[in-house]
Amino acid sequence: MTATSDREQATSRNGALHRVRPTNADNSVNDDRSRALDVRAAAFDRLGVSAAVLDSNDVIVDTNQAWRLFAHLNDGPIGTTGAGVNYLDVRDRASAAGVLAHSLGVTA
Repeated sequence: MTATSDREQATSRNGALHRVRPTNADNSVNDDRSRALDVRAAAFDRLGVSAAVLDSNDVIVDTNQAWRLFAHLNDGPIGTTGAGVNYLDVRDRASAAGVLAHSLGVTA
């Protein structure tokens, strides 16, 4: 588990980011913030398309359920397609393997 601030902690299980409610400060404010984060995470996971959140260096910070399922179905282990990996590397590997063209219905 890695601390992201005094008020929030995050841990990764199977590539999914899970937020742990803090135990300090004003609990009602923290509870509201925690609920808002939970709602956002649930909405992100329920998008109808695969999606990844990138940082300013194109490193994947989080992925949604559709992204992880697509990676799994195409033999992409989470360690090479999930958080901490450069998105451009993932894209280039998928393109070289023909995974992207196939998923988009592109034929040669």
